[in-house]
This record gives sequence, structure tokens and C-alpha cells, in this order.
Amino acid sequence: MTIEAKSKMFNKLIEVSNDDSDNLSERYCTIISLRNVNKDAKATIPLLIARYLYKLQKKSLLGEDEITKTTNLIIDEAHNILSVNKKREGDKWRDYRLDVFEEIIKEGRKFGFFLTIASQRPADISATIVSQMHNFIIHRLVNEVDLNMLGNTLNSLDSVSKSTIPSLAPGSAIFTGTSFPLPVMVHIDQLDKRHAPSSDNANLEKLWLPHAPKK
Repeated sequence: MTIEAKSKMFNKLIEVSNDDSDNLSERYCTIISLRNVNKDAKATIPLLIARYLYKLQKKSLLGEDEITKTTNLIIDEAHNILSVNKKREGDKWRDYRLDVFEEIIKEGRKFGFFLTIASQRPADISATIVSQMHNFIIHRLVNEVDLNMLGNTLNSLDSVSKSTIPSLAPGSAIFTGTSFPLPVMVHIDQLDKRHAPSSDNANLEKLWLPHAPKK
């Protein structure tokens, strides 16, 4: 995507203001939804936000002897943002995008800046980023490419734990990494429907049976 095209995209999505009263870095928690933007925006806007917050975090340490506050950037659907296979994206944009996030994952901890990512396709994410992660929560995966990537990247994941990943039940996960002496199988109870996200699969039996031809 050209600079001019990105400029037009930003004009539609971003409002520039001199008002500092709504500073992202001063909030306890901020949720930014990119549900209704296109794929180019999903790759570019998180880059701008990450770079902005990372610079603010580093700036806050100037003249300080120790870290006084931390920032944790959590990226859901990270394969859309940290992918190495963006076909519509030019090489320079892709390299710059990955360079920013790879610097954060390599250097961010010493500045109190942490990165948490969630993805259903970990094999699509930059290998440098995955290899620098300290801890992993692994839910059910069945794609052989994703499983091989985990096996090649995670020294803490033994063969027995890896073999259980394709058959993990909903709510079950394997916790592994530097915080765990051994991989741990964890089951988390389902949230009450009042608090649970709307992420259930369609009930095909309920939808289709009333319309099935009668014998």
C-alpha cells in the first residue's frame, strides 16, 4: 500500500488533537476494537499505537533510577497484525512493522513494557516474536504447521504435553514457560452467560432440524 493510500485511510480513522486530557498511557485499561476496519488498517494502526506507547514508556524512565510503572500491550488475533506473510503489503512496510514489534519483544522488558499476544494461527506470526515469549497458554490446536512451530520453539514443551494439544477440551489449556518448572494442564470453568463473550459456535442441530424434510 502506498503512502498516499495509507494517508487517506488514516484520515478516515484517526482524529489528530492537541488535547492531552484523554492520554492512553494514563488509563488503567484501554480497549481498542478494530472489528470494523479493513485488513490494511488492522496491520497499520496497532503498529502506530504500539510505537507511540513504547516511546512514552521509555520517556517516562528518563532520569528515573527504577521502573515506576509498566505498560502491557495485549494483541488479540495477533496473526492479523504480526504476520510475516502479508501479500498486499510492500516489503518495506512489512519489515518496518515487524521491526517495531520485534524490538518491543526483545528490549521492552527492561523498560517495563510487556507484550501479550493471542492467536489461533501461531505459525503465521514472526518466529522472532514467538521465540522471545517467556510464557505460553496453549489451547486446542490441530493444524500440523502450528503444532510443529510450537514443538520447534518451546523447549519447555515435552512430547507428552504436545500430543495432548489436538484433543484439549473447551476451557482446557497447557501452561508452560519460564514461570513453570513443568508444563501444567489447567481447566477453567465456563463463565456465567451474563459475563461470557458471545463466541459460541452456531447450534446447527437447533437451526437445521425444524427445516428437515419429514419422513
